[in-house]
Amino acid sequence: MNDLTFASPAGDIVQSGGTLQQVRTPFATAVSVQRPRVRKNIVAICEEEADMAGDAFFYSWSVKSKKTGKSSVVEGPSVDLALTAARNWGNCGVAVDVREENGHYILSATFVDLETGYNLQRAFRQRKTQDMGMQDKDRSEDIVFQIGQSKAVRNVILSALPSWLIDRMLERAKANVVEKIKKKGLAKAKEDTMMFFERHGVSLEMLEGKLGLTKAQWTVEDVARLAGDVRAIMSGEVLPSELFPSQTQETKAPPRKEPPKKVDGQETKTQSIAHSELAQILASECDGKADCIKAFTDMFCSGKAVETLTETEAAEAIRKWINSSVEGQADAPAI
Repeated sequence: MNDLTFASPAGDIVQSGGTLQQVRTPFATAVSVQRPRVRKNIVAICEEEADMAGDAFFYSWSVKSKKTGKSSVVEGPSVDLALTAARNWGNCGVAVDVREENGHYILSATFVDLETGYNLQRAFRQRKTQDMGMQDKDRSEDIVFQIGQSKAVRNVILSALPSWLIDRMLERAKANVVEKIKKKGLAKAKEDTMMFFERHGVSLEMLEGKLGLTKAQWTVEDVARLAGDVRAIMSGEVLPSELFPSQTQETKAPPRKEPPKKVDGQETKTQSIAHSELAQILASECDGKADCIKAFTDMFCSGKAVETLTETEAAEAIRKWINSSVEGQADAPAI
């Protein structure tokens, strides 16, 4: 019998002096060329993508302390961030093994680093049934399975890759969103956020309960955090019921302040919710620039300083500012 010789890329690499590594796991077999990573290049690429991705790279959820019973908001990277980090890290892969049990799936995800030989496995349990608001139960179960698979992949990548790389990507992505909100204006960003969540059955009380703040107290960072939740829901990565479970309604937001009472027929000029929100709008639009502040107060506050306005005057200034945005005018006054 004649010997047959087959040309192969692997054989060519060996003959040319290159090095091969073969990695076997219960889930995958792979052969790769050894290409040492240059971490500085990886960081630069990851940060660049985080700048462009923005709210696609993070979302937040509530965690209730077993000791105190109080809820706190935890922020973390999305599956998009995890996949981007793995792709830029290079020469690695993730395989998922699924075991079906009564009432749930067990998804075992394995991360394999083909360059170093390091591997890590993490298991994730996904309930089969969740309230998706759909009549098609089979379709609902399919969606729940896909969500579970995404979480299993995300979790093992985040566990395997350096935490400092993930943290830097998260910081850059959030900074991008904060900048966009400042340009739009805090008040309008709040209203846009509220409209989205209302369409998905999430009430203002649930949002306030999650953040532990009334809407008037939300800062740019708070709205940025909710923007990540919006993107996570839109992408199908999580369900609204996961980010805002029914028990969040039990977490009461700080009580709302009562409107100031009239004294001798005149309204008091104490700080109120309207004052606080107007001050945040002014800070967002003008960033401390004196000329801009003067133009803003001339246009919306009748030339008065924000702190001297009555409750009614402050509310009217906010209404004028919102109307100017709706009518297509610039959010900040031209100076």
